[in-house]
Amino acid sequence: MNQIKKIKVENPIVELDSEQMSQSVWNIIKKRLIFPFLDVPIKYYDLSIAQRDKTNNKITTDAALSIVQHKVGIKCPSLGADIQMAREFERIKGWDCPNVTIGNILNGTLFAQPILIKNIKKVIPNWKNPIIVARQVFQDFISFDEKQVQNLELKFTNEKSLKIQDFSSTKGSILGFIMYNTEEYMIQFAKDCFEYALEIKFPLYFSTRADLYAEYDEKLVQIFQNMYQQTYKTLFFKKNIIYEHKNNQDMLIFALKSQGGFVWACKRYDGEIHSQLVSQGFGNSGLTTNLLFAQQEKALYVVSSYFRQQFQQGKEIYTNAIACIFVWIQGLLYRGKLDGNQQLISFCQLLQKSVILCSENEAFGKELIEEKEKFEVLEKLIESVQKNMINNLYPKAKL
Repeated sequence: MNQIKKIKVENPIVELDSEQMSQSVWNIIKKRLIFPFLDVPIKYYDLSIAQRDKTNNKITTDAALSIVQHKVGIKCPSLGADIQMAREFERIKGWDCPNVTIGNILNGTLFAQPILIKNIKKVIPNWKNPIIVARQVFQDFISFDEKQVQNLELKFTNEKSLKIQDFSSTKGSILGFIMYNTEEYMIQFAKDCFEYALEIKFPLYFSTRADLYAEYDEKLVQIFQNMYQQTYKTLFFKKNIIYEHKNNQDMLIFALKSQGGFVWACKRYDGEIHSQLVSQGFGNSGLTTNLLFAQQEKALYVVSSYFRQQFQQGKEIYTNAIACIFVWIQGLLYRGKLDGNQQLISFCQLLQKSVILCSENEAFGKELIEEKEKFEVLEKLIESVQKNMINNLYPKAKL
């Protein structure tokens, strides 16, 4: 492809890799769909379990700080190194999934976006438009199960008073689960949700269990409502969209009966459940792109869902690469918007159209369809996307 003139990208993308996909989908995408078309600087971090062990997981923190500095980070799918997996790989220690560590540093809000492909049969057929689940990234709970602990005290302090709540037990050990949050993070979460809904022109719904967790959830409800009334009501009206709070049960019923086309904001643990519900409802849990916006840092971190299938011993493995390609698209698109690089923005838009077009015409992956005669291994799909890109960008170029 020596006739192709690459698009220049001035500022870097932070790329996070791991051994789970290092020899499969991720590298093929880079070689076929990114580097032939773009001259883009990469800040690379190897987040394989071996490297995380070697650095006592410092490399994950370094990667997160690099995203803060350069504003855009993307990551291939991977697993967290829990204790069972640590034993499987004979590692020294179990680690949180990198997304947890990075999320705690960036904070912000995670938006889970389904990728809609026409030839994927929906579990909930009336969902015609995307449902985007937004959840707060802030780690707002602590759980513990200390078999030797029989005394637990919580201290509540301010400038004038100290209150101690004693949970001592005389009937065995204590099992606890504590929720906490800060007003600063609550306000930022609400702002992120309103801004994102405005950008994509979708209604915003916020669901809680304010009837059960009165003080905790009601504080969030008040923050959302006050912000809507004071800042966003007029802006939403101009876009012909609305904001509304619902309790969890009502929101679930509403979502299941709807045609989609809205942002669903949730607390962290509710959002983890609801995002799985939504992705399964659209027909494939793997076809989801997760965008973590850190508004204070003006940074974006993008990661796809995990795929365990990969190349082994040169054998072709049927899998789908759409979510991984969309990670690159979303990261590069944000880079283009930050830098005012219209060529890069147009490239990302064309790549997205090409991926959807080719995957709908040449269905691939066992996760996508059931008819084996229509299978296309991922190399063939990516090759098809590449040809489509070249034909549109450089009609006189030759492969």
